[in-house]
Amino acid sequence: MNKLKYTSIIVFFISCTQSPIIYTSVGKLSLKKKISSIINESKINTNIGIKAISLTSGKTLFDLNSNSLFNPASNNKLYTGLSALSLLDSNYTFNTNLYYDDNKLYLQGGGDPDLSLR
Repeated sequence: MNKLKYTSIIVFFISCTQSPIIYTSVGKLSLKKKISSIINESKINTNIGIKAISLTSGKTLFDLNSNSLFNPASNNKLYTGLSALSLLDSNYTFNTNLYYDDNKLYLQGGGDPDLSLR
């Protein structure tokens, strides 16, 4: 249950920011440096608590104020995150279908939270 709780907290904080680049063509960037950089460059004046744990090894990858108590920005995000983690397999992928008909392209979304008009 603790693993689910920590994963939900991490999903919550990541959903509030633009997805960081963890891998580049040069190689793996330091997760700790990348998260610290995002926090330091942020213009938001608030308290932040993060704890990232490897699901395979159980080792703490990043820890910042994880023992502090905070009010959640939105309880709905907590419910949604916990529901998604409990209902969806860890290998779940969203499907987005493209259809072509009479010179028109149709996009049928399947709930992908990263799908945007950019």
